[in-house]
Amino acid sequence: MGGQNVWRDLNLIPFYEGITKEGILNVIMFLPMGVALPFLLKANIVKVFTVSLAFSVLIELSQLAVALYAGYTFRVVDVNDVIMNVFGAVVGYLILFKLFKLIYKWAKNKFSIESDGNSFLIHIDKSVS
Repeated sequence: MGGQNVWRDLNLIPFYEGITKEGILNVIMFLPMGVALPFLLKANIVKVFTVSLAFSVLIELSQLAVALYAGYTFRVVDVNDVIMNVFGAVVGYLILFKLFKLIYKWAKNKFSIESDGNSFLIHIDKSVS
């Protein structure tokens, strides 16, 4: 049977090889989590950070557990994966709310929308200003 040595290929040193293509792909893979969590859990940036960190660590620990059980691995347990996954989720969250802010301000100016006592629009005005 092939595969890699579990302990030899374990990477616990952040960015030892710099930022790799796999790191960029991890960021892209977790962008949707940062966009979806605020709608699923009414999450703020701290919750997005915490949930994405927990989920990413769970993925890496699962890879390690399977590798230890099998005695070899085809996946490398890497601390960079955790860092880049969390970064991707936080960037997804920031993109979502920056994009919402830009679209809301554009629509408000384009269509001359006034708050006029509407508590929903007043709340949005306060949150995007």
